[in-house]
Amino acid sequence: MAGLDLYRAKRDFSRTGEPEGAPQSQSGKAKARKAHGGAFVVHKHAARRLHYDLRLEHDGVLWSWAVTRGPSLDPDEKRLAVHVEDHPLEYGSFEGTIPEGQYGAGSVIVWDEGRWVPEGDPAFGLEKGHLSFMLEGHKLAGQWHLVRLKPRRGEKRDNWLLIKVDDAAARQDEDILETAPHSVASGLSIEDIAAGKAAEAAAGATAYQRLWGLTLTGAYLAKGGLVDAGDGQQPGRIALCRFAAENLISETAALKDRIINGADALAAARMLLAS
Repeated sequence: MAGLDLYRAKRDFSRTGEPEGAPQSQSGKAKARKAHGGAFVVHKHAARRLHYDLRLEHDGVLWSWAVTRGPSLDPDEKRLAVHVEDHPLEYGSFEGTIPEGQYGAGSVIVWDEGRWVPEGDPAFGLEKGHLSFMLEGHKLAGQWHLVRLKPRRGEKRDNWLLIKVDDAAARQDEDILETAPHSVASGLSIEDIAAGKAAEAAAGATAYQRLWGLTLTGAYLAKGGLVDAGDGQQPGRIALCRFAAENLISETAALKDRIINGADALAAARMLLAS
């Protein structure tokens, strides 16, 4: 199967929250990125067995390898990486729990993300079985190799090795999987995701964004003289924050307090009032 066909064939998107992915495009921008790398992501995935998925952006998709024991900063530790189906670019930000009965059921976090820079033509390297590249992430950095293993008789999996080059980013005295286990996107652990805290965090972020929007709306109204300017010393603060809180009574007191006491909202309101 070509492109994302295999990825989509394995999943029921009416049941899983994983992204289906937009139609692939051969735009000039996408073509220009072919030989220059792009985003990389490492997902921590508590499926039937805990593993880590390395994903490298190329030509409108994420090339993907399931790293069974996770990446290591130790050059002497060569980690098995099973080449799997391409994933859509939208998958890079995916965190959540894939439901039971679905392919890859289990919880997923964005364990690391950043930029990858290949040496030479990555498509040629993938075909020949040797990718050499730099990673610029929160946890993983420096030069790395992916090397395809010679298949054994009857072997169906496309097995590679993920190897850290011995450079300034290498570490032999630290297990990065143990010292930095949480998501770089949400700060949550894989256990948090399994417990449903991702949905709580997303709901909180949405509520905060709504409060923020109401505060800015209040600022515009105050600027037009439709809302009391406030206490004189902090122009608009009382009126703007009251406007935000009282017009979203369904949200929790903690979220209201966050916007009322938030210096970021106040600074934005002041800037609007002064303009």
